[in-house]
Amino acid sequence: KRDISLVVDQSVTNDQILAVMNKRGGAYLNNVRLFDVYEGENVPDGKKSMAYSLTYVDPRETLKDEVVNTAFEKIKKRLTADLNAEIR
Repeated sequence: KRDISLVVDQSVTNDQILAVMNKRGGAYLNNVRLFDVYEGENVPDGKKSMAYSLTYVDPRETLKDEVVNTAFEKIKKRLTADLNAEIR
């Protein structure tokens, strides 16, 4: 399991973020859950902070950290490139 918090333009939708995560999350990404949306103090005007919990599962064996970390890094890179997200 990994958590990620990102700051994006207010125009960026949850569906857009989920699409990037699901496309780049790898074979073991089992679930993505939005657990917080925040606008206000410490978040620039026109932006919002969104936090997600990502669950990785391999039904055959225990996942190694390296496998999850590699998939998680791909997600972070694509969120930054595709949606101009700032990872916190």
